[in-house]
Amino acid sequence: MPITTEGQYEDAMQLFAWVWELVQEQQDHPLGSLFLLLRDHIQAYEDQAYPIPEVSPDQLHQQSWPQEVLDFKGNPELEPFELHRDDLKPQEDPQL
Repeated sequence: MPITTEGQYEDAMQLFAWVWELVQEQQDHPLGSLFLLLRDHIQAYEDQAYPIPEVSPDQLHQQSWPQEVLDFKGNPELEPFELHRDDLKPQEDPQL
């Protein structure tokens, strides 16, 4: 039965999350077919309720950046930081 309302969609998403917790990536799980059925019904509802318009690359380039992005780009206090590989090394706990 297809999903036709936002309430049904929310219920299906909750059930989907619960089934996912049980199934994970086990292709032979007894609830695997339910998982796939829910996925397909949710996707069909999302495609109908929240369509993503087709946009050509030319149209993307013609759109202007939001002011928040432009403000960020020129503000030296908001410059992104650089992360170096050494920063990712585990730190020793001084209490050990």
